[in-house]
Amino acid sequence: MEDFIDTVPEQRLQNRLWGAIRGRGAFRRFKDVLLDHAEERERWFQFRDGRLRERVIRWLRDEGIEPSPGHLARGGAGCRLEACAPKDSPSALAVT
Repeated sequence: MEDFIDTVPEQRLQNRLWGAIRGRGAFRRFKDVLLDHAEERERWFQFRDGRLRERVIRWLRDEGIEPSPGHLARGGAGCRLEACAPKDSPSALAVT
């Protein structure tokens, strides 16, 4: 969330988001602030999804699995990530 906040161009919104992430319940308050800012809210979800995708790819590579472009689909709903491992392999992965 902190990395995203640094990308928010509106200083007032940035300040509200910094305040929202302090203490318990930070994620809920962060999302509540974004409810009033539809474009930034959508940009947050894209940012979060991109970071998650990067972490999954890095993990796959650390496990010796190289996802091919055909197996790594980008997108929103219905996004599918599959690794190129035999189905009976313990490192086989499918996330839908």
